[in-house]
Amino acid sequence: LGNTLVFMFHLIGHNPRAQRILYEEVATLAPPGCDIATEDLRGAKYLRACMLEAFR
Repeated sequence: LGNTLVFMFHLIGHNPRAQRILYEEVATLAPPGCDIATEDLRGAKYLRACMLEAFR
């Protein structure tokens, strides 16, 4: 799992479009200054897609 996450961050780091989409998605999940809870991540569809792609 750890290697997969590192690989996912590597892929995202080389893709500015993915970075922007992920940033916008996370920014909508929690207001500024608030922590993101596990429940909030259930709505993170693009993040989930990135993780599934890295697992593939």
